Amino acid sequence: MDLVGELGRRISRRRLFYGIALLILAAGAVVVVWVSRSRSLTPEQRAAATEAELELDPESITLVETALVEEGHYEQEPDGDMEPEARAALRAWQAERGVDETGYLDGASLSVLLVAGREAERRAEAERREAERLAEAERQADLQRLEEAERRAAAAERLAAQRLAEAQRLAEQARLEAEQLAEAERLEAERLALEEAQRREAERLAEAEREEAARLAEARRREEERRAEAERREAEMLAEAQQLAEAQRLAEAQKAAEAAESDGDALLAAANALVGATGRLNWRRGANLVTWDGITIGRQGQVTGLDLGRQNLSGSLPRRLANLDDLTYLSFFGNRLSGPIPPELGSLRKLAVLYLEGNQLSGPIPVELGSLARLEDLYVDNNRLSGAIPSEFGRLTTLKRLRLHNNRLSGQIPPDLGNLSDLEVLALNGNQLSGEIPETLEKLANLRRLTLHDNLLTGCIPHGLRRFESEINPQRNGVRLPRCQGP
Repeated sequence: MDLVGELGRRISRRRLFYGIALLILAAGAVVVVWVSRSRSLTPEQRAAATEAELELDPESITLVETALVEEGHYEQEPDGDMEPEARAALRAWQAERGVDETGYLDGASLSVLLVAGREAERRAEAERREAERLAEAERQADLQRLEEAERRAAAAERLAAQRLAEAQRLAEQARLEAEQLAEAERLEAERLALEEAQRREAERLAEAEREEAARLAEARRREEERRAEAERREAEMLAEAQQLAEAQRLAEAQKAAEAAESDGDALLAAANALVGATGRLNWRRGANLVTWDGITIGRQGQVTGLDLGRQNLSGSLPRRLANLDDLTYLSFFGNRLSGPIPPELGSLRKLAVLYLEGNQLSGPIPVELGSLARLEDLYVDNNRLSGAIPSEFGRLTTLKRLRLHNNRLSGQIPPDLGNLSDLEVLALNGNQLSGEIPETLEKLANLRRLTLHDNLLTGCIPHGLRRFESEINPQRNGVRLPRCQGP
């Protein structure tokens, strides 16, 4: 039996040794595998793995974040979630302590931060309780101050009530005395008022008598002044009537004299309004008009044409030219004439051509030119004319060419120009015209040229005028008008 027992014990010990050897081999294999894996991981991955083994719960993470806030590395509210901002704070904390800046927790750093977090929470809780204690003490002090104020207010109310009662008594006594005094004063005042009224009535009567006397004197003075003024005005009106009659008589005599003068006399009178190179003109009294420069003579000896273009003339445009009743052609282009265009030129009923371009004429275009029923060409471009284009030009039904460009004209383009059915050229560019392009211009079937650029026009280009778009745009400051919508 002892031999069997001994054999059994030896077999049990051998099995135990085998088991221990197997465990050692397995542990060695685990260590070898762990070492090989650790060598294949980055430091940050190993740190992350180490943190994962800690199996942190939100409460522990909150304590870690609280510790980082306490040490000034984390500025956000602890929420139990290791977000990138918390990782960055942890790396700063690790750098401060000279350990690897992995941004992940290990056992040592976790222990330190948990202790610091609990300490911070303890201090925060102590501070909260201290704040509550102080607030409660302040509240009790406020209650005491309020009760003291209420006691003082009640005492002040009692004192005020006593003072009010005394003041009312004194006031009533003073009122009675004042009423007695006021009654005495009223009686005295009534007596004085009666005396004053009597005195004022006497003064009023005296003043009324004085004013009546002054009024009568003033009325007499004004009547005399009115009569003198009426006599003066009557004399002035008589004098003005005599002067007006004399002026009318002289004007009528002058008109009669001008109407009776010959074409030669009218031309010589017109030459007096011109200065500059007029000496080159061979106009002489007594000479045959056929020999005069720039003059065209009709079959009956009347002047039908006057061509003085580019003669270096200056001065003003002669109004006496209006006396040349048979004039059909009038040209002063390319000179240095200034001043306005005489409205009297509108009486030249036979005029077909009027060339005044290239001068220094100024002022508005006379509306009287709208009466030139036979006019075909009107050139007043390249001057200094201002004002609006007369709507009366819409009556020039024979007009073919109208050139008003490069002036200082303003206002809108008259829609009446759409009535000029024979118009072929309309040049209005280089002015200050505004508003929209009238749609009536689309009716000009014979229009071959339309220039409207360099103005201040707005709106759009009517459909019937699109063929002139290159001569309409651009407006001033580079503005370009679009085409109107439609077919």
